[in-house]
Amino acid sequence: MGAHDLLGSRSKSSDHPTPSWLFQLLDRIYCFDLDVAAGTDNAKCERFFTEADDGLVQPWTGRIWMNPPYGDEIAAWVKKAYDSVRLMDAIVVVGLLPVRTSSSWWHEYIEGKARIEYVRGRLRFDGNEHDAPFASCVAVWMPELSKRRAEFMGISTAAKAYVPDVKSHCALDRIKVKK
Repeated sequence: MGAHDLLGSRSKSSDHPTPSWLFQLLDRIYCFDLDVAAGTDNAKCERFFTEADDGLVQPWTGRIWMNPPYGDEIAAWVKKAYDSVRLMDAIVVVGLLPVRTSSSWWHEYIEGKARIEYVRGRLRFDGNEHDAPFASCVAVWMPELSKRRAEFMGISTAAKAYVPDVKSHCALDRIKVKK
């Protein structure tokens, strides 16, 4: 499924620039140091990867912000987010994503593997005049979640997961759309 314009039809771009107010809220909680899917004109961190850098082939280390392209390639982005934390390369990966619970990538890499915070209402992405025609969420992958899942599934973990110093019950519990 591709990106949509405000009427719900396909748009030419699968890029949806992060609402500044939402990034600022999340950055206060997670202190991001790398934006893995940025444009040179909308990077949210000093360190960032553009389309030319191909963030999918770069190592993701530190505290990661991800607002990936929402087209068919989104599956590769959420897999990279999950794997970066599972392999303990990243401390935390936070992604702004469309809610697509019928997609296989949702069940393979998000459901039960990330903390999901649903955004109440519809987001207005930076540079757009109208709200998005789809629901959004913030997915948070942390090593502690991967460790707990492995223990629940009876899988032995060789290394103790590093738990980042983020609040377990963060301010995201009731994200409301700013108008």
